[in-house]
Amino acid sequence: MSGTYLVYHYCTVETFKSILKSKVLWLCDLTDSNDEQEVIRTFVVLWEGVKKRLKQTDIPKDVLDNAIQLIDQQYKTEIQTDPPYGVCFCQKEDISSQWTEYGDHTRGVSLGFDINWFIHNDGIRQQKPHPSTVQSNAIGCDTVIYHSEEFEVQIADVCYRALKEQGTSAWIMCIRPTFKHYSGFVKNPTFESEAEIRIVYYPIRETEFARKDVGVSDLKTNIKEHYEIPWIKGSSKALKSVCIGHNCELSEADVRKLLVENEIGTDVQIKQSECTYRIR
Repeated sequence: MSGTYLVYHYCTVETFKSILKSKVLWLCDLTDSNDEQEVIRTFVVLWEGVKKRLKQTDIPKDVLDNAIQLIDQQYKTEIQTDPPYGVCFCQKEDISSQWTEYGDHTRGVSLGFDINWFIHNDGIRQQKPHPSTVQSNAIGCDTVIYHSEEFEVQIADVCYRALKEQGTSAWIMCIRPTFKHYSGFVKNPTFESEAEIRIVYYPIRETEFARKDVGVSDLKTNIKEHYEIPWIKGSSKALKSVCIGHNCELSEADVRKLLVENEIGTDVQIKQSECTYRIR
């Protein structure tokens, strides 16, 4: 992703006003999203597919069975620990599925943010992060991967090579880190129309070695547990556009007034959605 790269966050009018006032975006527990397989899909569905493929390889049966037994036990723990937090964006500004799921059935707005702004101003790298005592390794932005046979083959090959070279220690050295990297980004392919990009954060542990080098807040518990990242610094901001839902109560003048009242400036593009959704 180079230059200005807009991604879109669909939300209600109430959330829009809160985003303008607070000037932050919330990173929320991804396991609480609308996809009940969020995060666990990597450790259950993907791993089951990878196991079947590994059993068709030349890895000795006793070695593979021992490794699989160990990994199966460990993954039950992984599902319960270190949940990633994230904020989700769509690569499309004005599509009906996003309006109905997140934009209050076209009564809300679609906010266009420059994802590269977060890279240049908040130090959030384009990467799939993992739990780490260094915050810049524990947070990153990247596109969502919709589970496919091709992706499953790719991960099976990583696991195969690790097991051949490292035996059962491959779990610690390679397999666990690989699955952790992907767990915040792998989704059920039926959600593919969302064309999603995310900023994902594995909360940094408080230890004497911890290094907080990215502008992420501590855990906030008002209303809903979340972390916060700013989208504006001085005169520089990630917010570039506002698309008003077809059935939104706000007019273009109302949106402009809200931007001015919250000291956002007048250079944000405002447009009307072309999604003529009928509320029934």
